[in-house]
Amino acid sequence: MLIDIAFRLFEKDGYEKVSVSTIITAADPSVYEIARVAVAQIAFGVVLTSMITPILTEKYLRKRKLQKRSLNM
Repeated sequence: MLIDIAFRLFEKDGYEKVSVSTIITAADPSVYEIARVAVAQIAFGVVLTSMITPILTEKYLRKRKLQKRSLNM
């Protein structure tokens, strides 16, 4: 079910045209199911990384006793 949701998410608005897994599927239709799993894994990796990176960065800064830089220009 999660695989279907992720695959549909990337099918909207023409994203399937630039997906590497979709390009491979177009060349060899026998890998369609593998491509669907690949899209779900990539989507999960992106979401997981975007959630974990700020947490790990905060821990690193605390350990090194550093401060975040201000973005004021």
